[in-house]
Amino acid sequence: MKELIVHIGMPKCGSSSLQGYLYENYEKNYKKGIYYPQEYRTESGYFNHEPLSRLSGVDLEKALEEVYAKSYTLDRVIFSCEGWGEWYPRANLKEFLDKAAVIFSGFEITVLCYLRNPFSYVMSCYYQFVKDGLFGINRDFFLNHQEPSLRVFLNLFNNIKGYHLYDLSSAIREIQSIGDYNFIFKSMERVDSENGSFELDLCEELGLYIPEQERNQKVTNARQSDKDLEKFLFVSRFLRRGCYSKLLWDLTKLQFDESGNNEYEELSVEEAEYLSKLDVLIQEVIDKNIDFLKHNITGSCRGLVESRSQELYKHKKLSLDNKQQLIGFISERIYLEY
Repeated sequence: MKELIVHIGMPKCGSSSLQGYLYENYEKNYKKGIYYPQEYRTESGYFNHEPLSRLSGVDLEKALEEVYAKSYTLDRVIFSCEGWGEWYPRANLKEFLDKAAVIFSGFEITVLCYLRNPFSYVMSCYYQFVKDGLFGINRDFFLNHQEPSLRVFLNLFNNIKGYHLYDLSSAIREIQSIGDYNFIFKSMERVDSENGSFELDLCEELGLYIPEQERNQKVTNARQSDKDLEKFLFVSRFLRRGCYSKLLWDLTKLQFDESGNNEYEELSVEEAEYLSKLDVLIQEVIDKNIDFLKHNITGSCRGLVESRSQELYKHKKLSLDNKQQLIGFISERIYLEY
């Protein structure tokens, strides 16, 4: 039977890597009967279907009919947008699936979602949020706290979603509540992959083209460095959102001069105590839901349930010289701008 695959993320779980592959190998996969729609796909950056995820009603129906007209003779159609997972239930995922079930009536619909070990997932999401936002959390509200921190971020997520970011079982249940569709949840952790990366596993499962150089490549989903996190947070406190966005590209490329005084500022007692508490909370949630995860994850989930508490304690503050360099960076860019 023909298959319509809707890849929904989750955020920081290798989506951009997968989307880049599907974009770069579009022609080769098309010849194999697999279509990664060019319609309603971003033309740069991640090459995903975010434009489609923002449509509703008649506009969404017309978009799906347009894609169907170009793909109904093919074996597989793949849509990909992590916004469907990140923004659910505010995203149009349920409406998208319901309309696709009618328009792609000859296709079996599969919703594909990748997950990550809760310890590294929490930190990677936090780093991404500090850099450029995530989950629709109000970034200005976050920064207006006396001490913006991981605790503030996690509390804001909980207020929006009603469950903890590190509770993978609740995320699965939320997505499953959409309706009677074929949901596949998989681990993107390398230890759970048969081929060294989840991308290669997916290529084999779906019959996708595998570039020769990819066959032995092991892919990681690296988070921002500790100093990157701190420099984004430091600069955000000085600049309005619009000005910060203009400087983000230059700030991302900024490398610190490490020739001076590079003694890191220590975590406060309060911060250290919170990380210890969070370590225990995450492990408790994993232990409580391990049977549920094993039942609902397709394939191995060993990497999802193992303890990685060291991920919480890698964080380091900026040195005094780092902060002075950032102040100089801000002053120079503002002078050039105005």
